[in-house]
Amino acid sequence: MARGKKQPGFAVRGVMLDPARHIERRAFYFDLLPRLAEWGFNTLWWHFVDNEGVALKLDSHPEVAAPHAFSKPEMKRLLGVAAEAGIDVVPEVETLGHARYLTDLPQYAHLRDGTHRVMNAICPSHPETLGIMEDIIREVADLFPGPYLHAGLDEADFSGCKRCTRRGRGKPGWWVYAEHVKAIHRIVTDCGKRMVMWADHVEHDPELLKALPRDVILCHWQYRKVDEAAIRRSLDAGFQVITAPTMCSFRDMIQPGAHNLRTMDALTEATAGMVDRGALGVVNTWWAPQRGLRDAYVPALAYTGRLLSRGASVGKPRFFRTFARDFFGIDAADVGRALWHMHELIVNLGELDALLCYSLAGLHRLVNWAATEEYAARAEQVAQHAATLASAATKARRNADVLGASALAAELVHTCMANGEKLRLAGEAYEAASVKAGGGWAVEDMASDLTRAADLIDGAASSMAVLHGKVADEWARTRYPRYPAWYVDRESVRALDRQMLLGRVRMCRDFMGGLSRGFRRDVKAFRAGGPFPGGV
Repeated sequence: MARGKKQPGFAVRGVMLDPARHIERRAFYFDLLPRLAEWGFNTLWWHFVDNEGVALKLDSHPEVAAPHAFSKPEMKRLLGVAAEAGIDVVPEVETLGHARYLTDLPQYAHLRDGTHRVMNAICPSHPETLGIMEDIIREVADLFPGPYLHAGLDEADFSGCKRCTRRGRGKPGWWVYAEHVKAIHRIVTDCGKRMVMWADHVEHDPELLKALPRDVILCHWQYRKVDEAAIRRSLDAGFQVITAPTMCSFRDMIQPGAHNLRTMDALTEATAGMVDRGALGVVNTWWAPQRGLRDAYVPALAYTGRLLSRGASVGKPRFFRTFARDFFGIDAADVGRALWHMHELIVNLGELDALLCYSLAGLHRLVNWAATEEYAARAEQVAQHAATLASAATKARRNADVLGASALAAELVHTCMANGEKLRLAGEAYEAASVKAGGGWAVEDMASDLTRAADLIDGAASSMAVLHGKVADEWARTRYPRYPAWYVDRESVRALDRQMLLGRVRMCRDFMGGLSRGFRRDVKAFRAGGPFPGGV
């Protein structure tokens, strides 16, 4: 796929960026391209079309452009920088599923299929669909000079479509899907491009392998468990394949977890064993970047480049120490160890729901978790690494902003885990007051325990306010101030906040602040002769 100098490892050593869901400031992309080349990448998949909009201003359909979308001159400049760096850019146009960029617009609402907000499709049987797709594909193919165009075609649900049901009556369940793929393939091929598509439908319905054109490149995305048999079926059927792990599954919101890197290792090693059978390489996916601290993903991205250049796993402690030396100018074993170990210690989404609690249910989960030995041991390790990275960020001779993001990721976990301990102690103080209330103790004795609980809650609330300020500052440094801009009502804002780290921190800050003010008010009222406070 790339035409530059061949390195050891795969023909395709790639990363997928997701500007469809979040367009970064322009400098990020322009600065990243030479770094990708330095780290061993030769391919960039440009996932610029998805439900949320299109990150490119199209002449044929200007109505689908997302806020801050690239103009064509800007895109041409980016493609020029990529070419200078030896990076092939492969555009991806969603041509079936992930189609709300069209079907959420009033003029295309009649083309909507699917009953789910995520699993959706533009109707493959409606006579208008292929015309719209051809408009977009031809315009994109004309702009992007490389030989490949990714047509998406994943996660499409049109099972409830009466039109598709009538069309496919008497045919296999996958037939309508296969006919649409072939129609899109004809358009892509007519534009002089070779088509790439996601392979999840092929994995679910292997009979599709008999129906699809053999020159299609199938991309098997496997984020948690490697299924070599599914990949080999595609190879055995005569297809070339690319595999795709991810740096950021939907369980992760701050930075990549160690499980992401281990799945990358496993899928890379599996793919390396299939090169002689038609496996072209690996493209690591970086989905929905607005969820986390963007620059805290950079070390894992550099690791990916090294991994794909070798075609085999890399010793992580040694790699991250070398990375810290080369990228930050800091040659210290403890810094490399902290960079790697924070991938091990980073919290998953379920844990984050407790740590960044915004409800009483989340608060109770946090307090119960904080009472465990595992929590205390983990909190101590996080505290050590957070201190190491914070100190290192002040000493970095280059790229200090990137190291600062990794330090902030560690600080975020440290602050939240320390708050869990404060809230656990606040709960104990409240329980002590409750026991005294049942034993006829004096109001002042109970109030002393309640005041201690209030002070601890105040401390947690203050910590969250400071943390929110730092995360907001990091967002402002790296990103546009109000983005995405496609929400329209209060509930949509809250739903969006739950999907983004900045929003989660803000919701926790507001919840903790309200809890602190309310409990302090209740304690004051109790001292003045009011009822015993209702609880922490």
